[in-house]
Amino acid sequence: MDVWFVAAIVAAIAYGLHNVFTKLAAGNVSDSLGAFILEITAAVCILLYMFYLIFDNVKFDFTMKGVIFSILAGLCVGLGTVLYFYIFRSGGELSIAGPLVLVGGILIMAVAGIVFFKEDITFMKVAGVVFGLISLWLLKSA
Repeated sequence: MDVWFVAAIVAAIAYGLHNVFTKLAAGNVSDSLGAFILEITAAVCILLYMFYLIFDNVKFDFTMKGVIFSILAGLCVGLGTVLYFYIFRSGGELSIAGPLVLVGGILIMAVAGIVFFKEDITFMKVAGVVFGLISLWLLKSA
């Protein structure tokens, strides 16, 4: 099994639990404060990992393009996190709202991979996008 695949499974578990804990927190803390606490906690975890790498003499290579895209990604995560708290505080069900947000993101990534990154269009990718759209429709109707 490829190491990236194992990392993807662990990341999926982490993001899945992130959704559950966000749902549990929503309504018990304001949207902005909950999002702030979540993001600060994430930043501290990342900072600790960076310290580990520094002590292991790992160099941090970067380009300005990489920094700019990282900032844009961070802005998207910040907005998404505040909205996630709002969704759940406003009565969004984890079993519907969570998958709607995640499948919507999956569809954006699948289309972006094909359109902007010139990744191969395969029957399985097209089927995945179609089934993703169907799942959004089914969840919306639930």
